This record gives sequence, structure tokens and C-alpha cells, in this order.
Amino acid sequence: MTRRFALMIPLLWFSIGCGGSPDQDATLSAAPLINSMGVTYVDAPFADYRVSADEKQAEVIFQRWFDDRMDAQIEQHGWKLFSTITKPSGQYLALNAQGGRSVVDEPGPGRVSIPTWDTWFGETEVFDPTKVVPGTMQLHPPGQAGGAEVTTFNKYNRAFLEFVHDKKYNDVRTLIALNEKFQADDTPLIERFIDPPPLEGIMLKPTYWAVKKGQVTPLSYWKGPGLTIDGTTSPKKPTDVTWKQIVLVNDTGKPVALDPVKFSVTTETGGEEQLSLTPLRAVTPDDFYAIPLSAEDIAWIQKPGAVFQFGGISPDDLEVGDLALLVGMHITSVEWSKWTWQTVWWSPLEPGKGKPGIVSPWLNYDMALAYYYDKADGSPHIAFNPHLEPPITGPIFQNPTQFGAHSNCMSCHHAAAFPTVNKDPNPANMLLGSYIATGPISGTEQFFKDRTKTHFMWGLVLGTQSQAAYADSVAGR
Repeated sequence: MTRRFALMIPLLWFSIGCGGSPDQDATLSAAPLINSMGVTYVDAPFADYRVSADEKQAEVIFQRWFDDRMDAQIEQHGWKLFSTITKPSGQYLALNAQGGRSVVDEPGPGRVSIPTWDTWFGETEVFDPTKVVPGTMQLHPPGQAGGAEVTTFNKYNRAFLEFVHDKKYNDVRTLIALNEKFQADDTPLIERFIDPPPLEGIMLKPTYWAVKKGQVTPLSYWKGPGLTIDGTTSPKKPTDVTWKQIVLVNDTGKPVALDPVKFSVTTETGGEEQLSLTPLRAVTPDDFYAIPLSAEDIAWIQKPGAVFQFGGISPDDLEVGDLALLVGMHITSVEWSKWTWQTVWWSPLEPGKGKPGIVSPWLNYDMALAYYYDKADGSPHIAFNPHLEPPITGPIFQNPTQFGAHSNCMSCHHAAAFPTVNKDPNPANMLLGSYIATGPISGTEQFFKDRTKTHFMWGLVLGTQSQAAYADSVAGR
């Protein structure tokens, strides 16, 4: 049975519309049920992936994994979490005759099974629901760096959304007041935290690359194995446009020859180089989580300044039904005091190997995990997403010699605090000098002076520091 999208929108606004404006009550008046794409929310049961029903025992288990670097147990837990959030929601995406997106209850030709995680809420719904554009994913370039052609947005489960709204952490004035109180009370740096989110909280950063419908499209892939940097024209900045190995994404329904094709890559100096590459193999959109773009998606992407390139396709060339392929995703769960950090990316290599509980198309995604900072020998433990971190270089780090392709999710996010180090209200500059690529974070570092730690959430900082009330406070208005 087809759900009528137009009838569901008022439920979205009634549920969360009160939370976005700093001049309104940010507390939820009713439980949100529908996300911006018109999809009914489905939870990922905590019991399906938690390590213990006892909170204290879970803390002990995670601490042992952290102290002893128990990679086998960490990897098993990462895949269990991934398996839980990728379970089918029982809903399907389809495009209607007008090019709009419909949500239906039954499978069928051209319909995409929606995983549990894609029923969750985008960053706009969490931090400013008044700016939600119904029917869209509201994709944008990665906020932490430019230079890549993936688009992304953050996703939050209901536990996180309700936490942010209940605590009014979507209103920058709450954070300003808390920060001022910590300073007035001379609170020790180690104690300068916002309240902790619920253990059930999960945050995601799904990342997409576009291909044309009904065509054969060369797609570069991360060579690996794992996070081994190889097969790139720029080892220090191995962004996806520098990768020198390809598959063919075949959306024609017909066989395709694996003949060499001309493929353009970006060189280390930023120029373009034409290569002749032999595809590893041909794949289809069914090998990805692939979303057909709706007319509303394309209108959003074509807004001036929203997205400049999308998988090498100019926004002006996008058509209804072109496909957004999920190529990567950060996955963060609260669960314990240091949280869990895993990231996945699409790979044509050894699908399904060592991935318990994972089913197609999710078997085609590889994983890196960051449940500790350093290896036993003291060297940094490296865990990044090949699509997201490699563009990050230079002045965005406190130490400009660090770079994203040699980073650890845990180190970076454990440095998150409000305001950013440079206290700039301009979203284009506010992160400069704030990131830390590797190494342990104690919470007592001097860069936390005059700041409030946001429980590892850079998204919360970015979602509030650009509000007008923050610029007014900086200007003394």
C-alpha cells in the first residue's frame, strides 16, 4: 500500500517543528515519527548489539578492549552494530510518475529496500527543523573538508534527536550559558562537559557518489587492502578522485565488456591526468545501497552553493532517477564513556569475508574501527574513511603537519568542544585549528580552556556555532 507523502508532512512538523528556532521551546512536544524523506522511523534495538545489559559491566568490557587492544572482539562488535542498523525497515523507496519520492510497504521493480538507519533523522531535523525541506536528503559536501566529490549529511537516531531537543542543545544560547557558568565557577577542565547522551544513541555520516541511470559508469574504488594507501596519485592526500583502479557500474541490464577505458584522475599537484584503466569487474546498482534521486533531491542539490560536483556529475546534468550510491559511512554509538567508532566504505574486494550477520548489499562494505588511540608500541592506531578524511590537511589541524589519511576517529572527536578553538562564527572557517589527527585525549588539555566539551560531537558544534545568537555574543551584542 502506498503511503501518501503529502499527508505525512504535518506529522513531521507537529512533532519536531517546535525545536529549531532559538526563540521557541526546543523540547519535543510529541514523539517524531516521520523523517524528511517521508519514511516512518524504525529503531535499532539496543539489545541486538549491546555487549551487556548491565551498564557497569559494559563499561568494564569496553575498557578491557581499549586497554588490551582486543581487535577480534572489537571487530565482532562493529559488525554486529552494522548488522543491526542495516536490517530492512519494511519500507521501500520508489519514484512516482511526477519524479517525486514515494514510500511503499511492498517490494517491486525499481523499489529500494530502506534499511533501518535510513529511517532516522538528518542534521537539519535535529538542529533546525524549521529549515527541513520535505522529500529531500538535503545532501551537501562533507563539512570537515572540501576537495572531494562525495556528498553527505549526518543522521541521528531518535534517542539522539530527543536528547538534543530535551536539553535544548540545538539552541546555542544553552551552550553559551553553560560555558560561561563553567568559567565563572572555575570548573576543572576534566569536568567541562555537556550532559551525556543516552547509551542507545547512534550517529551516522552516510556518504554518496552519483552515477547516471541506464548507463555504464566507471567508478574508482579504494585499493587497500584495508586502509593501506596504494593505487593513488597522491599518497599524502589520497582523495577518491586520485584512485587509479575502477569497476564498471552497469545499469543497462545488459552484459558489458571489461575493455580498458579512459579515466581522468587528479594528480598530486592538482592537475588532471588521463589514464587507460582495465576495470576489475562489472557491478550493478544492486551491489550498493542505491537511492534514485527525486525531483526534490535535484532541486536541493542545484541550489547555488549547495553541491558543486556529485560523483563527477555537474548538478545541472542530474536527472530524476540518477542514482546516489552509498560509498561510505561513519558509525558512532554511545554505549560507554569513550563511545564506539567504526567506519565503512564500499569495496569490490572479497565481499562477505569475515562479516557475520551481514547480508547483501552490505556484504560489499569494508570496515575500520577506532576503539583505542594507540597501538601497543605507542604508534598511532589509524582508522579513517577513504572517502571522508583524505581531503583534510593543513590548517584545520592544531598541528598543520597532520593529515586525514593518517588519523583516528576517536582522537579527532574526543577533541570536540564548543566553541571551536578559533571561536569563529563563520562555518567556512570555524574548524580551523581545531582537529587532532592522532594520539590520546585526556580532557585536560589547554586547548579546552574557555570551552565546553560536547561529548565528542563536532556536529553539535557546527549545528549551533553558526547561529546568529553566537555571532551576537562574540560581538558583545
